Amino acid sequence: KAKQNKVVWTAKNKTSEDADLESITINWPAANGALKNLKVNGEKLVKNVDGNSYTHYFDNLVSVQSGSKVKLAMKFDSLSSVSDSDYYIALNLSDGSVVELDSVKQNITRNEQRDTYFPTQVRANELHEMGITGRGVGVAVIDSGLANFEQLEYNSFGEKREIHRLSLVGGKKDKFGHGTHVTSLIANSEVTYTEDGQPTNSFNGIAPDVDLISIKAFDKNGDSTYSDILTAIIYVIENKDRLNIKVLNLSFGSEVQSLYFYDPINVALMAAWDAGITVITSAGNTGPNGMTVGVPGNNPYLITVGATSDNYTPFNFEDDFVASFSSSGPTHAGFIKPELVAPGAHLQGLMSEKSSLFKNYSVYDDNNGYFLLSGTSQATAVTSGIVALMLQDQPNLSPDDVKCRLIDTARMAQTKEGDLGFSIFRQ
Repeated sequence: KAKQNKVVWTAKNKTSEDADLESITINWPAANGALKNLKVNGEKLVKNVDGNSYTHYFDNLVSVQSGSKVKLAMKFDSLSSVSDSDYYIALNLSDGSVVELDSVKQNITRNEQRDTYFPTQVRANELHEMGITGRGVGVAVIDSGLANFEQLEYNSFGEKREIHRLSLVGGKKDKFGHGTHVTSLIANSEVTYTEDGQPTNSFNGIAPDVDLISIKAFDKNGDSTYSDILTAIIYVIENKDRLNIKVLNLSFGSEVQSLYFYDPINVALMAAWDAGITVITSAGNTGPNGMTVGVPGNNPYLITVGATSDNYTPFNFEDDFVASFSSSGPTHAGFIKPELVAPGAHLQGLMSEKSSLFKNYSVYDDNNGYFLLSGTSQATAVTSGIVALMLQDQPNLSPDDVKCRLIDTARMAQTKEGDLGFSIFRQ
């Protein structure tokens, strides 16, 4: 963050262990002039350092507790550049390890005025500015339910959103947290802010104006049964016209037990596809080895999605990579999977502090109801949001049309020599 010749970097200790900070090394563009002052967590350490490099050694080790932050504030004579690549900051720890902060995006913990990045990464922000926001499209999510958040209760127009809820496992609340997180990636209607705190014409979810059908089929531990999932799928098919269900998000998977066309869940989902519902499902998080795509991701009808990481540089696409956890094809029946990959690492989504995921992994709390999660579940939700945008713009597209267009317009990762950056069974 840059303002009035000041540059601020913030790092959060996301490990379960406390860390002891021994020294800090800073390099800056020579054209900035002198380092007028340096503050760490509000304490002024030094002023008027000439040159373009400085290492500050603390008299006593600075303890950075698990979950706490280190905030560096620097003021220069002037700011010749705010490009990440022109600065280098390293936190040198007492155990000899070094935490390098070579990007202001390294810490994605934000306050209530935030940018979740992934809508811009997939260019959904451009459609938001054109008025394409998923309005009038029903998206069903079979997961662990949905917590109450204003960003989900209301759409981007401030109108009460159409939300239909069904619980198959008792209780209405999302006690696990996964379902809320996934749904928020699709439908979060909160406006995006620039780093200067100015609102934009885009939103923190891919399709902020969709109608939601939340079917709770997973319990507080994130577990479900074939019976409950089948009941949920049949409900979606039988109520697709009444609830205008165009998209079905399935951010879950199970181990393959049979050929895909013998599996009851896959049989039901083929019926959903034939009924005109575009089904998007996750590849799974058991990669990177081949033949690790589970059910229903192994279904050749459906759109199966793997996950990418932005390498903590949200708008530099050259260093993106397929996440190591993302499951790989081919399927046991020999089909190429996944169909495509989408952002799925450290995504900022909504989650109740009372949910078990939040309680068990509070280190990933991203403030103000946001939580960082990684997985092909998150990549699936991003893709479901994109499909909702497509169907608002062209409501008559069939599931096959949607699938072909997604595959055809996806960007293949290649090396500088023009070879595949990742196998076709990974991307």
